[in-house]
Amino acid sequence: MKKEGFIPALFLGLLLSSILPSLQAQDMHFGHFFNTPLIINPARSGQFDGEWRLHANYRDQWRSITVPYSSYAFSGDYRPKLRAFPLQLGAGLYLLNDRAGDGKLNTQKIYFSAAVAKYLEALRLNLSFGAGYGNVQQRADFSKYRFDRQWTNRGFDPQLATGEKSGEEQYSYRDLSLGLYARYRPGTALEWHLSYAVAHSLAPRYGFYNQSRLGRRHYLDGGAAIRFRKEWLAEPAFFFSWQRAASEFLIGGNLHYYLQNNPVERLSAGIWWRASGDAIPAVGLSFRGVESMLSYDFNLYDIRQASKTLGGFELSMKYIIGRQTPVRQIVIPCIRI
Repeated sequence: MKKEGFIPALFLGLLLSSILPSLQAQDMHFGHFFNTPLIINPARSGQFDGEWRLHANYRDQWRSITVPYSSYAFSGDYRPKLRAFPLQLGAGLYLLNDRAGDGKLNTQKIYFSAAVAKYLEALRLNLSFGAGYGNVQQRADFSKYRFDRQWTNRGFDPQLATGEKSGEEQYSYRDLSLGLYARYRPGTALEWHLSYAVAHSLAPRYGFYNQSRLGRRHYLDGGAAIRFRKEWLAEPAFFFSWQRAASEFLIGGNLHYYLQNNPVERLSAGIWWRASGDAIPAVGLSFRGVESMLSYDFNLYDIRQASKTLGGFELSMKYIIGRQTPVRQIVIPCIRI
């Protein structure tokens, strides 16, 4: 195999080996929102510098309290080169899988997304609109749960009838998400972006029992990419999500240092804060084009006593194929006439 094709093949192999055996799992909860563009907003499909983009995410949480919640995700999007077309198009696909709790509540999601963007040269602003449509399936093993009727004066009796569903049950629903995305680049050393999306736009029915309407989930995030000197890049950002009475807020940033003439192209470190009381340090590196970030949630408030301050481990990876690189100026010495 050629050297140029080894890294993409290895990357895809790692993705498939970790994801395909367990395409099963709650509503996804990834702290690396900066590495889950299609999950957050379909308008980000094709919004990158390159031709193909691949993402992989893994999160493991609450291992110190109960049966761990494990989440997997894989996404890929494509940006075609249409020189004569006035609009920029993007298309994407993502898979999400999650397993939660004693009853092995499994959620499987597969979504297709598409986006159309327009660059306003006079304003140096790129605007994108996108939509995502997919199928969600949930299943659980009710024989693994404990119900009130199984508790007696002498303790828990698993042989007693529960009066509830028994065995493995499942249901599915179709889902639609819509989003807007804006990028402003006033110069080569600075870029701003702002993103807003609505998931479950049609409020589909869900549930194992009497089904009810799923509340719309809103995503709002933004940030900047600030390059200073030649080797340093800072990426501060925030993320806010709300769905009915529930909400989540994250703020922080990553700092990157670029190396020259080294297979390890970039070293990264970051610190994030979740409003519920989690401190999230992160480290990462870029090796031969594969960018990875690793973080851990430390619970400082709320369930600190139960969790012993231990929260969730998370890993994300990104690889871009066909990334554009600046063309070096070639100077050919010649005699002046």
